[in-house]
Amino acid sequence: MLSDPKECKKRALLWRAQTSQSPEVRQKFADLAQTWLLFAVQLEAQRALIDHWGPPKRTGSPQEREDTIDRWQPIRPSSVPAPKRVIDPPR
Repeated sequence: MLSDPKECKKRALLWRAQTSQSPEVRQKFADLAQTWLLFAVQLEAQRALIDHWGPPKRTGSPQEREDTIDRWQPIRPSSVPAPKRVIDPPR
């Protein structure tokens, strides 16, 4: 998994640069680019929170920590749709 917003933005540019005769395929490329940009924004927001509040504290038993991880949800602005399935662009 990527954890660098700059790398996510580079991938978005790669998808945005893809061309096709088909309008449907062009829309898929645009959707993939948007997904990578959303991922970059989410990473930046999460890093800002960690910078402000510090890394999360590990409390409780290992099982309690595992249960917390299972319930974790990424930060998603309400005005932005959920990301679609992401695949690497063709090279």
